[in-house]
Amino acid sequence: WASAMPGFIADKDFQAADGETLTLVQFESTATLLAWRNHPEHLAVQARGRETFFSEYQISICEPQRAYRFSLAQGRVDLM
Repeated sequence: WASAMPGFIADKDFQAADGETLTLVQFESTATLLAWRNHPEHLAVQARGRETFFSEYQISICEPQRAYRFSLAQGRVDLM
């Protein structure tokens, strides 16, 4: 439900062959990320996840240093 939050950009899920999963959630700013992190419903879901689903997890907050995309039609396009 992060997608309903102001400032949400995208989310993607990945799973490795060994079953480990990664969820990547992007927000437009630190402020909008913190609003999601501190939202009462999100806090309740996090607590339920710890009690019911996860024995451990890790969270990393990162800021891109460089971003670009490539296509044959446009070549390399710098995003920032």
